[in-house]
Amino acid sequence: MRLGRSLSSLITSSHTTGAFCCDLVLVRRTRALHTAAMRNTPMQHARERIDVGFAVLGCLSFAVCDMMFHMLPPFLPRLLLTRGLSEVEVGVVMAASSATLILAVFVLRCLLRCFSRYGLMLVGLAANAAGSLLFSLLRYLPDGAPVLVAALAIMLLKGFAGGTFEVVMRALLLETSPPGQVARVVGWLAVSRNAGGLIGPVLGGWLFEVGGAKLPFLVGGGCAMPLVAALWCKQSSVEANSRG
Repeated sequence: MRLGRSLSSLITSSHTTGAFCCDLVLVRRTRALHTAAMRNTPMQHARERIDVGFAVLGCLSFAVCDMMFHMLPPFLPRLLLTRGLSEVEVGVVMAASSATLILAVFVLRCLLRCFSRYGLMLVGLAANAAGSLLFSLLRYLPDGAPVLVAALAIMLLKGFAGGTFEVVMRALLLETSPPGQVARVVGWLAVSRNAGGLIGPVLGGWLFEVGGAKLPFLVGGGCAMPLVAALWCKQSSVEANSRG
């Protein structure tokens, strides 16, 4: 019982650790972007205004990603316990996403050598949404080890996808913003993430009461997929602006 009571703090601390590592990489990436902007021609940031469409889509994507994660704690631990998992196993599942989130930060440089940044961002957001949708299929698995393996694999996928999306999307938003507007974009991102963390637990608990375990996953993944399509439509203009 003591382990069960400390489960929520474990979830919060593990996710915060992963997000902190992402922020460390973001600081280094931001410095590099500003250095490059100062060395390049003035056309690198000739735009005087923010690409509002891309900024809004980016902030909404951050909000939805944080919402999808924070929707889980109100009901997922209890749901997994009813499917034959121990409290230790539930804790491992809930903390698994932070492990691959941190891993994504360190392997991202290698991935960027083979794939475009915008493509990685889209894949990261889509994979995060797909992970939420896959959770809705757990009810078809037998209790015990199959549920444990499947839930662990999905959380590992969501962590890696979320880490990839966060780092690349932030870098793109900062790079395509004029130097004088960077602080405003960072503020928008902070508000978006806090909004997702505020809405997620309440919405997840309410959806679970209304529609059972399936509905929160479908709503979370369903909110992200339209954003993937909208961001895909913005790819050509954003890549042109980021190249200057």
